[in-house]
Amino acid sequence: MDDSEFQRQLGLSPQDAELAAAIRRVISRWCHTPVSDILPLDRSEDLHRKMKVGLWGWGWDETGFLIMLEDELKTTIDMKDLRLPALVGGRFFTYEAVAPETLGEWLVLAVPVLKRHIQTGDSATSPT
Repeated sequence: MDDSEFQRQLGLSPQDAELAAAIRRVISRWCHTPVSDILPLDRSEDLHRKMKVGLWGWGWDETGFLIMLEDELKTTIDMKDLRLPALVGGRFFTYEAVAPETLGEWLVLAVPVLKRHIQTGDSATSPT
């Protein structure tokens, strides 16, 4: 699937769709999968399993993802107080994370959060 079809299926604004495409490229590299094979209806758990052979070998890592996204966007992301929605759900003792089932659902939630933390222009060199 090409970028325009991917973005169309997400139903995001053009600006948000550009960020979603950058995230798609990061996930593609992390999963060792061609970008065209990363689809909005991909199950987050399936992507997580592919990530286990990825960058650090242990699946989803929010900080690692943010660092890779900074590199992809050639900008700085203010990570202070940034809380992305869970990509993968699960339980750890009394903590439970509920996550969307698909990448597309996660992107619709994650893009607005990320937009608030991406440094632009002069703010790219100093925190806001």
